[in-house]
Amino acid sequence: MKQRIQYTFLAIVIAASVYGQQICVGTPGQITWQVYRGLYDDEINELVTWPDFPNHPYDTKTLYSSKSEVNFDNAMGAMMRGFIYVPQSDSVTFNLTGNEQARFYLSTNADPANKVLRAYLNAYTNAEEYTKYSTQTSVKLYLQAGVNYYFEILYVDGTGSDYANLFWKAPFVDINNWKPITAGFLKNIACLPAVCPVRGTACDDGDATTTGDIEDGNCHCTGKKASANTCIGERGKLENFRYDNIPGSELNDLYVHPSFPAMPSFTEVLPLFGKGITTITNNGRLTQAFLKVPVSGNYKFNVTGDDQTVLYISSDDDPANKQAHQCLVSGYTNPTQNDKYQWQSTAFIYLDATKYYYLELNNKQASGNSHFGVFWQTPYGEPGIWKRLSSVYLYNYDCTLACMPQGAVCDDGNIFTNNDVYNNNCECVGTPCTGAGCANPLASYVPYEKCNVTDQVDNRSDISWLSCKDCQIQIRPGFQPLDQIRPGGNPPPAYLSGVELQRSQSDRLWLPAGGH
Repeated sequence: MKQRIQYTFLAIVIAASVYGQQICVGTPGQITWQVYRGLYDDEINELVTWPDFPNHPYDTKTLYSSKSEVNFDNAMGAMMRGFIYVPQSDSVTFNLTGNEQARFYLSTNADPANKVLRAYLNAYTNAEEYTKYSTQTSVKLYLQAGVNYYFEILYVDGTGSDYANLFWKAPFVDINNWKPITAGFLKNIACLPAVCPVRGTACDDGDATTTGDIEDGNCHCTGKKASANTCIGERGKLENFRYDNIPGSELNDLYVHPSFPAMPSFTEVLPLFGKGITTITNNGRLTQAFLKVPVSGNYKFNVTGDDQTVLYISSDDDPANKQAHQCLVSGYTNPTQNDKYQWQSTAFIYLDATKYYYLELNNKQASGNSHFGVFWQTPYGEPGIWKRLSSVYLYNYDCTLACMPQGAVCDDGNIFTNNDVYNNNCECVGTPCTGAGCANPLASYVPYEKCNVTDQVDNRSDISWLSCKDCQIQIRPGFQPLDQIRPGGNPPPAYLSGVELQRSQSDRLWLPAGGH
């Protein structure tokens, strides 16, 4: 878990708004928890910029107190929201704990538009560690009986156990000790408008000249339009080429190297126009694509990266015109630090939904962490809010500029293939999954070694397994049997069944690493 200077705190506060949704007070005694997976960074702003946030969560659950799910996943973000109401008018104080970053907003009434940041965390606390940071505790707030107060908690986590908990000190509960807010003081959200179909859902855009029509997740159904440009390839296939063992942090170090652009070291298909934090040093990146927007209008672009990163946006589908618009990171930024340099962003650019536009990103990194990202503001999105550019709007650059040797390892972006390598046609292909189970995401699941240690320790049914079913209790030399450890030879408790138990000569009971 890392701490990072918060360059973008103001942007985070501004970004936390009503998310374009009208809501009203719903069922008493419960609130809503929604989770978003696969985030590139453990920053609140990463959650806000994620294309699926807030309308397409990975999972939604009902909670009955102000304490979140625990240890759901790595690289995730979540939102808890509902209404707080009190039986008598009085002043209360709130406290927030969590892992990693968290924000608590409370409105002045039932309207989400009036919410105010009341407490926040820029680094982790233990679940009941109330005084680690001054910012995790609110000032005293006067709440009026009979008023429903909208609240919202956002939190993100990279690795380890994820959670967020809201506590209060209230005269009608306990004025001296922090207590979670229980069901009797909570109400759920309701009146939510119908959400747009999930990105990738098949549809009909009403245009007979297009093919492969799908939804973009923002209520736009679009298909691939025929073009005289033969370089416009597959929709959603965004290839990124990596060039290794190139010293230096400037783009010119990449441009003058003999391997660029025709001899990359590795390639992969990206789901978003960006790459999360990696620790591979002394490398450069090249990504080429064609953009087709869902509606005509004004679009604004932004780039982040470590180290130097440039995004070119052509005036049309011709790479020769790529310098018509560009944005640049001349040093480095954090993954969602969209405002460090004045030249990171373009002005608004008018784009025609019937046309294709060529995009190209170059990135050069020296030592330390590496990442890059492309963001945009759209005519149909929330004003002023950057969102990561999803590959649903992008088409592969299909005119070979760079080719890996046959047999080189790659990633074709398909979870249902294995052993991905380049063939003799410069195509990254994998061995397809076979059998009836291939339609199930579990087809790509790699099982844990029996009885091995894992960080998936929650008791949720969707990630649980019986890893030690056939294991036997083993006694190593120098240790005594379990029945000598437990007086009277009683058997071990049920939750230790199949776990190797040992005792040293000092009579200390030992469990495997990670055991409970």
